[in-house]
Amino acid sequence: MDLEYSDEQRLLSETLRKFLGTGYAFDARGKITASAAGFSEDVWAALAEMGILGVPFDAVYGGFGGTTIDMLIVFEALGEALVVEPYLATVGLGARFVARGGSAEQRARILPALIQGKLKMAFAQTEHGARWDLRHVATRAARAGDGYVLDGEKSVVLHGGAADLLVVSARTSGGERDASGISLFLVERGAPGVSVSEYRTLDNLRVADVKLAGVRVGADALLGREGHGFELADEVVDYATALVCAQPIFAGLIALFLGRSLPRLGWIGIAVATLGTALIAGADLGVSVRALAGDLLALAGGLAAAVYVTLGAAARARMSTAAYTAGCYATCAVLLLGASVIGGVHLTGFSGNAWLKIVLVTVCAQLLGHTLINVVLHTTSPTAVSLALLLETPGAALVAYFWLHQRPPLSAAPGLALLLGGLVLVVRTRAAPADID
Repeated sequence: MDLEYSDEQRLLSETLRKFLGTGYAFDARGKITASAAGFSEDVWAALAEMGILGVPFDAVYGGFGGTTIDMLIVFEALGEALVVEPYLATVGLGARFVARGGSAEQRARILPALIQGKLKMAFAQTEHGARWDLRHVATRAARAGDGYVLDGEKSVVLHGGAADLLVVSARTSGGERDASGISLFLVERGAPGVSVSEYRTLDNLRVADVKLAGVRVGADALLGREGHGFELADEVVDYATALVCAQPIFAGLIALFLGRSLPRLGWIGIAVATLGTALIAGADLGVSVRALAGDLLALAGGLAAAVYVTLGAAARARMSTAAYTAGCYATCAVLLLGASVIGGVHLTGFSGNAWLKIVLVTVCAQLLGHTLINVVLHTTSPTAVSLALLLETPGAALVAYFWLHQRPPLSAAPGLALLLGGLVLVVRTRAAPADID
């Protein structure tokens, strides 16, 4: 197996990293996130000029014709620089719908403009109470003449305020949680009846709530076949999940930044295990295994988790497990309590069954699981710990099997084998100090 980048892939990586290294310093990023738009039009135009917006699309539309590996190279560089521009929302999600399910006319109209930086997109899917289930769609699309009328509300739409064009999921038939009957529509943000309320997330990205009140669209706004939008949405979200399974990569890069070299065997293990996780996440379990909002924000979450385990390893060299975990839990409890009070989240009134699940999550996931992570960080590298955390994916599949009676298909087995194999490779390596002249 040839794990080396091609000359074109090395050039892609070097060009993007050079641009971000000179024009996207941390102070510049701070000014960008504090701006009214929350991203830089100049940076977006530069990404278009370099061809980064066209990496996954066919050359006939002005794209690069790249592979998923090319996209992973791009996301690795964007994640390393903490880029806040709407690349995932536009290229990884919105345009992916058009490329995979759009008509020839839709592709010809949308993709060239997007690649040139003239059009931004977003995926309006999540609704109140839907959580991870892509089938949960209450927004309705009723036939009206030669088109449709859309009514409903969408929540936490990544870069929804910046998007010129929204991909909206709406139900044309069936019940609120049926997989069949979901259709996808292209809706202009400025269309009559569309209202967008934008706000900032804790990591300084921008999301929006979108209300659709009697929004009329033509028949040419339909993406793919009517009533078969779930299959396309599931595929696109799985693709985006693969792009953002990058926490171990960030941990390895942070190790390099701190002057510790990770052996070639370790990088091979990271690549193999990440591929295995992507295969597992891409295997349909009946519902998506990740909350959609988590998928969309996982780049920032992956980097934050990698920073956490790296700082944790340094802290554990001087602190006991009890002191370190007590500090972590107390800080999280205070922050979550404050966020709940500010957000008006109710902390009481749950059923007995709900309290039982809360207690189980607290005892098993936090007091046992998280504490074990902090114990292991005392003797194990952050890269290995980050990679081990990917076992959460097959663990979730097992919980779904025994508790929710959702049997994972055999296609998930190769992914689990690759994940375990990659973990073994990383554990067998040790980060060596960098040579300093």
